[in-house]
Amino acid sequence: MIKFFRKIRQQLISDNRIGKYLFYAIGEILLVVIGIVIALQIDNWNENRKSRLKEKVLLNQLKQEFTNDLNQIRNKTQQRNNIIYSSKKLLEYIDNDHLDNPDSIVYYLQRTVFIPTFNTSSKDFFTARDVGLIENDSLRALLADWPSQVDQLVEEEQQWVFYRDNYHIKFLTQHFRTRNIYDSVQEDMEMMETVFLDKSKSFNNRIGKSNRTTDPNLLLEEEDLEDHLGFSIMIHSIGNIQAETLSQHIKKILEQIDE
Repeated sequence: MIKFFRKIRQQLISDNRIGKYLFYAIGEILLVVIGIVIALQIDNWNENRKSRLKEKVLLNQLKQEFTNDLNQIRNKTQQRNNIIYSSKKLLEYIDNDHLDNPDSIVYYLQRTVFIPTFNTSSKDFFTARDVGLIENDSLRALLADWPSQVDQLVEEEQQWVFYRDNYHIKFLTQHFRTRNIYDSVQEDMEMMETVFLDKSKSFNNRIGKSNRTTDPNLLLEEEDLEDHLGFSIMIHSIGNIQAETLSQHIKKILEQIDE
């Protein structure tokens, strides 16, 4: 087409028809411009198509990450509920000054030594991928708020980790046979199912119970025990509140991904 216009222009110059020459020259320029615009549009369309494909892959990865996080939060919440229940049962024993079953104190004590911490890779997930590919503004806003939401829960959990390691375990070691507690941990399959990623796994190296006898009632008489149990109930109750907030946040993210 451009060669056609060029031949016409050359003929018009030869015939000294300047007006028509300018008309065809402008037409040739317009054709070039239109060609450039079309080429740019095709290039933009291709780039946009590639971006949407990348976005689709990213959204599928995000959905998997947050589905895993939601399942983990449910497991950790169940752990905290078990710890709270066990702590309350021990406080009942202290308040009533008796045991229905001496072995039950070991069962409930071992549940208070668990550490239900939320371990997510989704925070680092964002830094390794271009979240800017996501077109959904509401989803991007939810994702931007996610790290701070996680930090609030982790902060509560770390308070228990510190307290448990520096005070609770030391107290139990000083006043009770903790070997029996740890052996009971290995036997508690309900709690183990919330800890192991592979539900079919179990401990191979059993600790076994101590041959040295200990009187559980003596531990109940230790005044500091109810303080440790009270802190356990408080911190894990707060943790569950934070976990529920996280769960609702994840559900909103998953809803936006599915839209």
